[in-house]
Amino acid sequence: MGLFLFRKSPFFDKKTEQEPGYPRVEDGHMVFYRDDVSDLPDIPDDDTLLPQPQREQEEGTGKAEAGKAAGRKKEKQRRKVYGLMPAWLVTSLDIILLGASLITFALFHHVLPKEMGFKGIQTYGEPGDWSEKWSEFFTSDGSVEITDTSYRSGSIYVNMVTVSENEVTYHIADIYIASIYNFKTAFANDTYGRGFTQTTPTMAKNNNAIIATNGDYYGFREQGVVIRNGMVYRSETWEDVCVLYYNGVMETYSAEEFDIQQAIDGGAWQAWSFGPALLDGEGNAITSFDSSIEGLNPRCGLGYFEPGHYCLVAIDGRQTGHSVGMTLEEMAALFEEIGCVAAYNMDGGKTAVMAFMGEVYNRPYEGGRKVSDIIFIAETDEAA
Repeated sequence: MGLFLFRKSPFFDKKTEQEPGYPRVEDGHMVFYRDDVSDLPDIPDDDTLLPQPQREQEEGTGKAEAGKAAGRKKEKQRRKVYGLMPAWLVTSLDIILLGASLITFALFHHVLPKEMGFKGIQTYGEPGDWSEKWSEFFTSDGSVEITDTSYRSGSIYVNMVTVSENEVTYHIADIYIASIYNFKTAFANDTYGRGFTQTTPTMAKNNNAIIATNGDYYGFREQGVVIRNGMVYRSETWEDVCVLYYNGVMETYSAEEFDIQQAIDGGAWQAWSFGPALLDGEGNAITSFDSSIEGLNPRCGLGYFEPGHYCLVAIDGRQTGHSVGMTLEEMAALFEEIGCVAAYNMDGGKTAVMAFMGEVYNRPYEGGRKVSDIIFIAETDEAA
């Protein structure tokens, strides 16, 4: 005799002998017996015989209980790890992890070499030629004359002057060139991008520079106009902009005044973004600056007299007994005093380095630092 039943519990499997076909209730379940059970399916060990809604409800309850059990297990494991740590230690670990994340971001964003991938726009203009105008400064036969403080050839004249007064030492390179192509700039590793740096003397030697100084350290920022040797690499303004045109004219602009399209149309040969501009439109020294780089500091700047005649200035600083440096107001007054009609402050501090014939000429603070670019004067085969 076999058993056929409807049940709620998957563990119910009670058998009781009864008269065939006689039903009864056992433990809350209806049970009845048959003599022949060959045509009945085997009773499964799961809940597939439960009504569908009830089965789904019990399955859901089982899954929920399993999820709660897993959560309790994870919480127990977490407590094993952190339960023994005091609150101050957990907080310290959080701060350390946050600091590590910020350092990693800065490393990849600012330090590791990264080419900026900008496809440059070539500028055009009528190149200045001052070979006749400044012929008295050049050798008539194209020969080269070099001393410890001067360089003279058929197209370039550089005279170095060092002045020490009032606890300040500064160096002026008075420059005459025959062609705008003698006035050049270079990137560290010959690559435009963030994170590429070399010393000013190294770049000067690599480019056969006669005189060189650091530029605006464009690679330290993501903003700021960058035009180098007639190629536009970056057009976003940052602070004051200095532009040297193909015709030899140099002008400075505030960030609000500057227009990249006008600069391109006007034939911009070089453009820098650091500043501030040091002289007004009449060549008078600006006497007040709203700048984060005020105070006595080592400094570097570019001055303009007229097309083909320029100067580079490096001011030593932060060195008691040698040179304390200059304020921006003092630097502006210096450029006015030597006769410039436009002048522009480049990056300073440890960056301020001047190299003559490939060797350091000034006394940089703490030996100087590697930078992303230089300004330099060199011989050229390009015809004006």
